[in-house]
Amino acid sequence: MVTKRIFGRGADGCDVFVFRLDGADGAYMEVTNYGAIWARAVVPDRDGNLTDVCLSYESIEGYMTDTMYVGAVVGRFANRIKGAAFTLNGKVYRLQKNDGENSLHGGFDGYGKRVFDYEVLDGGVAFRLLSPDGDQGYPGNLAVTVTYSFDANNVFAVDYHAISDQDTPVNLTNHAYFNLAGAGAGRASAIAQILRINSGFITEVDREYIPTGKLLPLENTPLDFRMGEFVGERFKDPDPQMEIAGGYDFNYIVDGCGLREAAVLTCPRNGVSMRLFMTNPGLQFYSGNMIARPFIRQSAVCLEPQHYPDSVNRPAFPSCVLKAGESYRARTEYRFSAV
Repeated sequence: MVTKRIFGRGADGCDVFVFRLDGADGAYMEVTNYGAIWARAVVPDRDGNLTDVCLSYESIEGYMTDTMYVGAVVGRFANRIKGAAFTLNGKVYRLQKNDGENSLHGGFDGYGKRVFDYEVLDGGVAFRLLSPDGDQGYPGNLAVTVTYSFDANNVFAVDYHAISDQDTPVNLTNHAYFNLAGAGAGRASAIAQILRINSGFITEVDREYIPTGKLLPLENTPLDFRMGEFVGERFKDPDPQMEIAGGYDFNYIVDGCGLREAAVLTCPRNGVSMRLFMTNPGLQFYSGNMIARPFIRQSAVCLEPQHYPDSVNRPAFPSCVLKAGESYRARTEYRFSAV
């Protein structure tokens, strides 16, 4: 079941709505056509109590002034591009520099600040956006569709589709922040979440969070989550990459291909568990090191399915270039349960 209510107006005066998608045992998701944002994830814990596990704002004004991409779909290219530039088909394209000398999450006017068209579906909603040729500096008219659905098994699915009339880099993801103890439960509960990531390597980064091109093995480092660890257990362990990030902010190379389990996040306090399945080659794990007011630093974590950062400038990385007339497709499933 999908219901709709007015949320406000975007900067362009367009109506913005919140859509509620109902699941089982009282669970529901809320999404909005402003930024295709995932606003709420309300799920039952082991005692049947409903808990909202995503950071969110109460008003559209909060999202309009947000600088942390809370719940937003980010694009045209999620994560960083070195020097805010790339060369494609012999032409240099220059992007917005919004992260020092680099481009992050599409620049200053990323998709999280756009009002999407919408279509209510059976059990979900589709958001559509036309990103014109030259938007953010990228080539090609890109038609983007983000479809959210929520089923009777409390599986929240996100399907991304895009098509362009020119070759262009595409890398779409959702930037939800999770604290399975509750969105307002604070830092202590967030870093006490147990995380498992099915990955033995990250893309090593320099001090600007730009990949060096090296795939860094994780064995015997505080970045290894293959056996399941408390998020904050090894924050202070000596490690060159951890010192750069002040916590975790790394692209994990997830084992396998196709739709497979990338990570499991669990709250030992209330038993809420989220299994993340994805089709993407990488998963950015971010421990909220730069979360700021009105939220609390490191009070939630992000798990962002993606292409590798700066892959448009790294031929050895899996290609992020969408060829003209072909379809970009990616799927993420967040499977909620209580243990």
